[in-house]
Amino acid sequence: MEPYDSQITYWLHHASHCDLSPQHRQATRHLEESLHRLERKRKAIEAVRARIPRTGLGLVAPSEAQQHDLFDTTQDFFQTYYATISALAAFLNYAKRVTRADVPTRSIAKFIDFLRSGYLRRRNSSYRALMSARDFRTVLDHSPGHATFDWLTNGSAKQPVHIVLFSRRAGRVPEGADGDPAIGWAFRAPDDAQVMEALIEALAFIFGRLTAEYRTPQMDATCSWEADGFGSAPAIAFENHVGELMRTSPRTAFDGPHLRAPRENST
Repeated sequence: MEPYDSQITYWLHHASHCDLSPQHRQATRHLEESLHRLERKRKAIEAVRARIPRTGLGLVAPSEAQQHDLFDTTQDFFQTYYATISALAAFLNYAKRVTRADVPTRSIAKFIDFLRSGYLRRRNSSYRALMSARDFRTVLDHSPGHATFDWLTNGSAKQPVHIVLFSRRAGRVPEGADGDPAIGWAFRAPDDAQVMEALIEALAFIFGRLTAEYRTPQMDATCSWEADGFGSAPAIAFENHVGELMRTSPRTAFDGPHLRAPRENST
């Protein structure tokens, strides 16, 4: 599995050790599917970028078809992001022992504010990534009341190619965009990898707390993962079944620094 896929699987596995209602478990499955779907959309963007040639100076030189492919995959990613963070809000709304409060589920902006209040270790950078993704999707969705826009691709020797939405007409500057109402505005697509990392960071906190509040020893006994304190959920190693569980361990899927990043990096 790729790094983000393995982290999604790792953290969502915690729910299998928890006593959840049927509705909560269904919300868990929906969240896991949504996260993996979002990662597939991110990989599609990466696949388009990989096909874009660079000049001898390292400048990007996409064809018109590649530019349209990048726009299409970028739009898919941010539309799917909106559905995914909605699924996270629905899941967390069932976890009353974790939240100790009502979760805002009717406003994505308010839900992201809610996450910032205690579910993101890198509160500022992760919050900006999630909110910027929400704002970019809002402009892409082009709901009534939002300015029309044009678009282009932009990249450099040090930066991956991104879509940039812009308008040269005077008028309101959309939330998250840079500009001046008298001149126009521009909105560079948020970094898709940073968006995924912010979501993984939220998962690490949420599912760690979920395990603390809802874990049941009976469900530990049925776990088919290696119970070494790392291959399985870290707080729920089931020492008496190590030999049996190792036969079905997916441990190799969780090697490497990518899995450890959400737990070790806090800046």
